[in-house]
Formats: sequence, structure tokens, C-alpha cells
Amino acid sequence: MTTIRSILLAEDSPADAEMAIDVLRGANLTNPIVHVQDGAEALDYLFARDKYAGRDGGDPATLRVLVIDDSADDVELMRFALEDGGLAVECLRVFTEVALREALAGFAASVVLSDLNIPGFSGQRALEVVREAAPGLPFVFVTGWLGETSTLESADALVQKDQLERLPALLGRLLA
Repeated sequence: MTTIRSILLAEDSPADAEMAIDVLRGANLTNPIVHVQDGAEALDYLFARDKYAGRDGGDPATLRVLVIDDSADDVELMRFALEDGGLAVECLRVFTEVALREALAGFAASVVLSDLNIPGFSGQRALEVVREAAPGLPFVFVTGWLGETSTLESADALVQKDQLERLPALLGRLLA
């Protein structure tokens, strides 16, 4: 299932923004393009804050997945597995506690997928933060490493990274 997403362009120069938009249109992209002036405004748009507070956050049928993982490649593999399973998804990747707290405040996630081993952070701490900030939000560990199992027992589910094809059915059960 393919969902057309808006392209968010953060550029403070109107001339450069116009040039970038022309190049995108020249590549026959039909995606809507949203132009913002800087990174702060881009975050406001992404989290529907301030002047973007009333914007439609997307298709309600789209599963909003908050992924806590330091590997962008692993996040893409998770997204592919979910889409291959027939789910329309919007993923937001974070890998620090500060970014996790911001995402929990503004992203309106349907589910959290988290690695266990995150440099400078941990899956256990991520689970604690999620349980504190959003107690009913389903939390799934997605990991390639199975070490101490007491951490895993507090999560709603576990999927190993070499079994990502299990994710769509698992999320279907968790979110039913």
C-alpha cells in the first residue's frame, strides 16, 4: 500500500526554496510540498504545534509508529515489513530520551517499537519513559539481542529483528 506523503522543505531563502520546488516538480513528483523557513518551524509542522496546531496530522487509517532505534536502516526495515504486511504507516525515529519525550508529547503514536541497545540510552529506560508519559501506549521490543529477560517482561511484546515479518500480525493483535 502506497501513501502519498507531503514533502517538507525547510529553507530560509525564498529563491532557493523556489529552485528546490522547481527541481522536485521537474522530477514529476506529485507530492504536496510544504515550505517552512527553518528547523524550528519544521518541528512545529511535524508536531502540529503553534501556527500548525490545527493541521490534519494525516490519514486516521495510517498507523503512527514511534520507533526508538539508533539505526536508520533497521527503522526502514521495520517500516518495509509493516507496509509489506498491508499497513499504511508513518514512522518517527528517535534515539535519545529528550527526543522520545518530545515525540510522546506531539506525535500521537499508535504504538512504540524499541530496540534494547541504544548507545547513550536503553530500551529499558525508553519503556519507563513511555509507561510514565503514555501508560496505555503499546510498547514492543524489536531487537537482535536477547540478554537480560526481566526487561522484556514489562513490554507488551517482543520481536527479533530477523523476524520482522511477524510485526504486522502482532500489531494487529495489540491494537485490536
